[in-house]
Amino acid sequence: MTFVVDHVTRMHDDIAPDWPQPHIAIPPRDLGYGGASGRGVYRVEIDGSPSMRCELELADDHDHDLGARVAGASRMVNAIPAVCEAPPGLLSALDLPLITGRGLVRPVSGPPPDSRLF
Repeated sequence: MTFVVDHVTRMHDDIAPDWPQPHIAIPPRDLGYGGASGRGVYRVEIDGSPSMRCELELADDHDHDLGARVAGASRMVNAIPAVCEAPPGLLSALDLPLITGRGLVRPVSGPPPDSRLF
């Protein structure tokens, strides 16, 4: 098994046009950065059986940089209750429960769904 980690930061959109480009759905707002459009995605590609490709595009008011920062900050803010309830000491993400957005995940009453239906 091979893992490859890549990162491409574009200072100008016409630099290295043959390198991987994002396929964005949210048009970027002109942020006044010159030639860099602010277009960006987080992409995960898995070659195997099955092969998968996932692109995560974060934007807040068409600002992809701000969208990524808000997403990171949201996770930290939503972790505050779990951190306060944890015993004193050094914690890692593995010491905390799954951190979700408030109100996004709730228990459902009744029997668990039959996975054979999906």
